[in-house]
Formats: sequence, C-alpha cells, structure tokens
Amino acid sequence: MATLETKRPKYCPRGQAILYELRGQLCARSWPSHGVRNPQTPLQMRRRGQFTAIASLLRGFTPVLRCGFKAVLGHRRRMVGGYHRALGAHLRNGAVYILNDTVSIDYARVRISEGSPFPLGSINYRLQDDRLVLTWSHPYPSSARGMLIAYCAHALGLSGSQVLGLPTDERAITVHLPQGAGRGTIELYIAPCAGEGCQARWASVHLHIDPRVATQSSGFRPPVQACMPPVIDASRGMPVQEGLKVPPLPQ
Repeated sequence: MATLETKRPKYCPRGQAILYELRGQLCARSWPSHGVRNPQTPLQMRRRGQFTAIASLLRGFTPVLRCGFKAVLGHRRRMVGGYHRALGAHLRNGAVYILNDTVSIDYARVRISEGSPFPLGSINYRLQDDRLVLTWSHPYPSSARGMLIAYCAHALGLSGSQVLGLPTDERAITVHLPQGAGRGTIELYIAPCAGEGCQARWASVHLHIDPRVATQSSGFRPPVQACMPPVIDASRGMPVQEGLKVPPLPQ
C-alpha cells in the first residue's frame, strides 16, 4: 500500500478573493484597493499602531515566547511559531488599546507562557540596584528544568528576556537586569519551563516592581547560591514603542 506524505507548500497563489475563518464560519473578501503596508484609513492606522506597540514589546521576549507558546500547524499547513501565536493572542485579549488617540499597553494582560496554572505560589522580590532576587512559596515542579524571565524596564524603554537553567536553590533565583533598569518601574514576567522532550507548560505571572518599594516580602529568605548562567540571554533589550499617536475615527 502506498503512503501519502503531505508537505507544506512553499508559496500560495494569489486568488481573486481572500478566504478566512471568523468564529467558525468561512468568509471571503476582496483584496484591498491600496497597499497594506501604507494604510490610509484612520481605522487601519489605529490597528497598525496597536500592532507596532505590542510587537515592539514582544520582540524582546522572543526567546521565552518560543518556549512558552506551543507552535501549531496553521492554515494551509504553515507552521505558526510561539512568537506569532503570542502576538495574535495579545491583539485579541485587550493587552493593547487606544485611549484618547494614544496607543497604550495593559501590562497586567501580557503573558509569556500559557498552560497549567502557575505552580510556584506567591512570589516575593528584593531589588538591589540592577539585581533582582525572587523567591516563591511552593516547590519547583519536578518536570520543570528552567525558568522563563521577561521584563520591560520603563526607565530605559527596553524589553528583554532570559531563559535560565534550573536554580541551584529551588526556592530562589537571581535576575540581573540591564544597567539603569532599577531607576524606574519594571514589569516582570515569570514562568517555569519544562525540559527537552516534555510538553508541559505553565501560565506566567506578572509583577509590577516599583524601585521605591525595594522589597515585597513576608519572611524573605535570600538565596543560598546564585542561579546558573542564562541558557538563552536576550537581556540587553529591544526598544518599546508605546504612546504612539493615531488619527481619530471619523464622526
């Protein structure tokens, strides 16, 4: 018996209409009359502003998003990676919005991983200059082999990320931030990551760190040893474009 092997096409021919799925129903629309890269209507420009803002934030999170979001086979058998899945999820969940014709990001809605509930319990932190010490209340998952760390430093206007190895102390970890990050507020995202060959994923949590409150803890316990060096390090950061001005909608 012959075996049929399906392969992804290298390109898709341009047809007379664009077919897409909306809420489980197949829809069709015509191609735009002008270039998509140069939007001309106010609604298009507002949407492009939202896309630019959230894409600039997630660009610094790329290494951890590849671990935190599972790649899936999408339309026409094209592989959709973790970064693009995260980009679409944040455009849908209200993480980026427009207020008074200005694009803003709701950092509490940002995620770097999706999956089972966060297993580490409550998170405490202590900020010393540009060194951040994190502790947690529950044991580390047995199937986890590392930690996903992502940040947005408002003082520098940068976002970055690290994939750390398994902490030598299972209830504490040390994160080194770029120089000057501790001068302003920091949005921090944390999630355990599984080892190679394990499909387990956990949802991330968000911490809003204010340098005026250097410690947030009840019974803080400093780490016994420093954590292992980053397996993947993108901590130098990428610029975040927030506060973009967009045109008002016509009345």
